[in-house]
Amino acid sequence: MSPRLLAPSELARLLRRASALPGHERLLLLRAWALLLAVPPALRLLPFTRVLGLLEKTAMRARARHVSAERLAFLVGAAGRHHVFTPTCLHRALVLYGLLSAHDGRAELILGTRRAGGTLEAHAWLERAGSVLPAAANAASYQPLLRWKRERTR
Repeated sequence: MSPRLLAPSELARLLRRASALPGHERLLLLRAWALLLAVPPALRLLPFTRVLGLLEKTAMRARARHVSAERLAFLVGAAGRHHVFTPTCLHRALVLYGLLSAHDGRAELILGTRRAGGTLEAHAWLERAGSVLPAAANAASYQPLLRWKRERTR
């Protein structure tokens, strides 16, 4: 991955838009941006289940005011669109999974594959209360291989 640099005018525009967000959403956007930076090296250095566990623990420590799952998906998507590195669907799904774990732990991370034109393609997304997150994910065309849901501790 090579870094993507923003022009000063684009950076100023993005900072103005971010400053217009409510304070708790600005914090979530910043947290998502930072997690999108941390997840790729974590996946290279640690077992997958350890990365999931760390995201769950990080989210529990950083519990924020309640924001809808759809809004969190939007904020993670915005952080990814304006990141120095272009995150994959797996990176975005892991960050969203971690942030949603702090709210109620009902999100399920799904990794799936499909055959398209003779090649095998993979995709990562979340399901929560019967809805696919992010909403635009084309999850229906993928066959789920792995489903991961946080164990509830009381």
